[in-house]
Amino acid sequence: MELNLEDKTVWRTEEGARYFLIPDNADLPAGEFAIRTATGKHRKTGEAALQAFEISEEQATAWLKQQFGNFLDGLRGAAEGFIAKINLATEKLRDTSGDQGENKS
Repeated sequence: MELNLEDKTVWRTEEGARYFLIPDNADLPAGEFAIRTATGKHRKTGEAALQAFEISEEQATAWLKQQFGNFLDGLRGAAEGFIAKINLATEKLRDTSGDQGENKS
């Protein structure tokens, strides 16, 4: 099973014995089979509806690690962009301060 990382969530059974990678827009029927996410979301659906989404614990772990890595990469990129803007603003202030100093002489 190829793991597509977009718009999906890992769900597991309450006891953590089974894992499912479910598209966020999946329309699952109501039922009595309880599943939950790592962030604490709970839902009940039909067990048969989940068969197509079942993955191994190893696949679930790999998917979650990849998602966390993507999240950290996004944060890193945002931080680098913010630092670049601060550096640019600092350079402009220095240039402006330097120009004023030269004009006063």
